[in-house]
Amino acid sequence: MIGRSCFALAMAVFMLAAAPAAAQEKTNPKEIVIGVVTITMDSEYVVLEVNGEKWEEYYFEEDGYSLVVEGVDRTKKNVFKLTPIYEELRFAEVTIKPGDWKLARLDKQTRQWQAKRKVKFKKWKPGEREKHLSEEEAQELKRQQEEQKKAEEDARRMEEEKKKVEAAQKAEAAKKAEAAKKAAEAKPETENNKAPTVREGAPEAEKAENPATATATETATETKEESKEETKEEPKAETENNKAPTVREGAPEAEKAENPATATATETATETKEAPAE
Repeated sequence: MIGRSCFALAMAVFMLAAAPAAAQEKTNPKEIVIGVVTITMDSEYVVLEVNGEKWEEYYFEEDGYSLVVEGVDRTKKNVFKLTPIYEELRFAEVTIKPGDWKLARLDKQTRQWQAKRKVKFKKWKPGEREKHLSEEEAQELKRQQEEQKKAEEDARRMEEEKKKVEAAQKAEAAKKAEAAKKAAEAKPETENNKAPTVREGAPEAEKAENPATATATETATETKEESKEETKEEPKAETENNKAPTVREGAPEAEKAENPATATATETATETKEAPAE
C-alpha cells in the first residue's frame, strides 16, 4: 500500500540519518511529519474516515479492537470518524492536534511519532440516528422500521386469534361434557341403553369381547348352581316314581341278587314278620 510505503520510507530515512551520527549532524525529529495513530475501542472492526474522507492506510490488531492508522500528517489537525458495525452504537470522532504527538523510541536508533487514544461507543438516543443519516440511508432505515412494525403487528394479531380459538374450543368441550352429564343422569334404562349381557353358555371368546357383561354372567351362573345344590339337599317325598324298588315276598335269591338295592329292605321286612312268632 502507498501509505505503508511512505511510512516505511520515512522511517528508513530517519534510521539512515541517525546511523552515522558521529560523522554528520543528527536528523532533527521535527523534520519528520508522518506519524502513526493507534485507537483502542470497545467495539471491533469499525469503519474509518479521516477528515471526512475514506482512508486506506490502516489495519486492525487485538481481534479488531485496536485500530492502527498510518501516514497521518502530524503538522495539522486530523479528525477520525469511527462508525461501529452495530446499528445501535453511535459513531465517535477523535481529534488529533499537532501538540498531541509524542516521539517514541522503537529501538536504539529508531524513533517514531505516535498518538494514542481510547474510545468507548455510546448507544443512539431515540430519533438521534436519523439526523445523521443521508437521504438514502434515512429512507432505508424508515423502510426497515415499517417492515419491523408490520411484522410485530402480524405476530401480535396471530397470537390473539390463536388465544380466541383455544378459548372457544375449551368452552365447546365444557358445554358438551355438561350436556352429556345431564343426559346420563336424566335418561332411564331402556332396551337401547341398558348394560349388554352375554347369553348363557356362550363361549369364552364371546365373553372376552364383552368384558363389561362377563362378571354379570358369571354371577348369574354361580347363583343358578347354588340353587341347584340347595334343591339337591332337600328330601324328596316318596311317590310311585321315586320310591325305592322292592322284591316280592318269597322271591328266589337270584331275584334278590339282581336288585341289591332292595335286598336289605326285604330282609328287614322278613325279620319283622317272624318276630311275633317267637
